[in-house]
Amino acid sequence: MNQSQLVASPSKFVYMNLEVQDGERRYSCKSVHEIAGNIDPMAAADKHASMFYFGTPEKESESYFFNGGEIAVTVKGAREINKYEYDVLSNFL
Repeated sequence: MNQSQLVASPSKFVYMNLEVQDGERRYSCKSVHEIAGNIDPMAAADKHASMFYFGTPEKESESYFFNGGEIAVTVKGAREINKYEYDVLSNFL
């Protein structure tokens, strides 16, 4: 999946939840995205997680590790939402 596939038409709207752990801190990063209609929401979330930080990540099990393993990014969920939910959530996330 390349970057142009993420915004091609027709599109659908996706809510994503990523968990980021850096040292002892663990937090959720929730966001909404418009993606191409032929892309699975979990595949789009996985792609987003793999590009969450700069550098080349190392994939291990369900997580991407950045900065020599100091930062772990894991997809906790992704689901399709409707346009109204997207519009509302995009104002708050």
